[in-house]
Amino acid sequence: MRVSLKESFENCPVLVLDGAMSTALELLGCQINDALWTGLALAEQPDAVRQVHLDYFRAGADGGITCSYQATISGYMKKDIPKRRQKR
Repeated sequence: MRVSLKESFENCPVLVLDGAMSTALELLGCQINDALWTGLALAEQPDAVRQVHLDYFRAGADGGITCSYQATISGYMKKDIPKRRQKR
């Protein structure tokens, strides 16, 4: 069930967000020592990204942030991510 940020603050003045994405992804075996950082996992291992988010929500997080800081079109193009995804 989706709840707006305004509604969330009306119910509770403090919200807990998820934690470190990079460290959690590394623990799942994702390679983030890359110019794309977690953006590489977002493109190539989305199930791991989903698992990290689920783990944080199960631990009590009220909301999650994206791991798309370095996920840019130019960054993906430099790594040939579109071509690599087509080969799957």
